[in-house]
Amino acid sequence: MIKIESFNDYFLYSKQFKIMIFFHSSNLEFDEMRAFQEICKKNHCSRESFNQHFFNHSVSIVDNLDFQSIKNGIPKDFFFHDLDIKKDEIFFQCKSNSNQILWNLSSQLCYLMVNKQPIINKPFNFNQKHNSDSFLEETFQKIRSQLELVLEKTNFTFIASKPMQITNKFDLYILCNESNFVGCYNKVELLKKELKNYAESPK
Repeated sequence: MIKIESFNDYFLYSKQFKIMIFFHSSNLEFDEMRAFQEICKKNHCSRESFNQHFFNHSVSIVDNLDFQSIKNGIPKDFFFHDLDIKKDEIFFQCKSNSNQILWNLSSQLCYLMVNKQPIINKPFNFNQKHNSDSFLEETFQKIRSQLELVLEKTNFTFIASKPMQITNKFDLYILCNESNFVGCYNKVELLKKELKNYAESPK
């Protein structure tokens, strides 16, 4: 297995693997996404990450999707064509009629569809739930299924700083302090063991 020795190695291999970068900090206000962006700057690398403002909250889902298609040079109806969803439904066309979970799922899926090196953190919710008797059930399921499919096929980096975010979904696990590389591990169990040792050892 690949052994990443530094952040330089991470930027070299990031396209090839699903990677979790876990930041350890005793600061409750610590912002792991900001720390990651600082690391990107130091390595002369620019990465567009997912956040809650990926979609413009003043316009509809359709307007956001149209903007992303123009910005990224892809077919205008890429989202609806791939998912076989009706574009003229009111909850896509009108912001005030958009269900919040539908909005979030659409935003997340669009981000994955237009970005070649996705960077994901806590605003990206893998398991959003909704009322099962909703009339949007079929639409939710189509978007969620596609989201899971794209995540499965895409190599991406997940930025985390909370132990409950550590899962076995990744190929490589990088442990950092607030600003520096600590180590890279091939299995989630090794990351958890090293995190415990690191957190308990005197600095």
